[in-house]
Amino acid sequence: MKKTKIQIIIILLILPCILLSYDNPMDLYKFAYGLYKDKTYQLSMEQFQKLITLYPDSTEAINSNYMIAECLYKTGDYEKAIKKYEDIVGRYTSLEYKDTVLYRIGECYYRLKDYESAVKWFKILPTESYLYADALFWMAESLYNQNNFNDAIKIYEKITADFPSCKLIDHAYYS
Repeated sequence: MKKTKIQIIIILLILPCILLSYDNPMDLYKFAYGLYKDKTYQLSMEQFQKLITLYPDSTEAINSNYMIAECLYKTGDYEKAIKKYEDIVGRYTSLEYKDTVLYRIGECYYRLKDYESAVKWFKILPTESYLYADALFWMAESLYNQNNFNDAIKIYEKITADFPSCKLIDHAYYS
């Protein structure tokens, strides 16, 4: 706790000086990402938003939109995170991490206990995605939470049969 307070004080003291020195979007992105890694999500979001405002056509602006959504997710503001993720999906159709965004939307709905919407988003994930097996698991969990036990069991069986290296395999066996 004391370390966190010291980090915040240091950041607040040097922040004005640092912000004046960013001549390009990559430097500002690195700074904002550093704040994210330090779990200072509110400050991180402010810096990502500043980058979007200053450099709206940059690649870093696209990534900053995603990172703002991630900050919202990390702080548990799932409704705002969903809006941001959905905006990203709608605006950037050729996004390299689109699968992650789709998966995150499903996760947000699951955490909000909106299991029907969670299933909808997990179903959108392409079968070739590296997140597909995990999405199947959470889809099964969502179906289970809706008392749709037969469909949930079918998906758990699919996971255990088709994805033996899935990190959630033990949970699928248990479920």
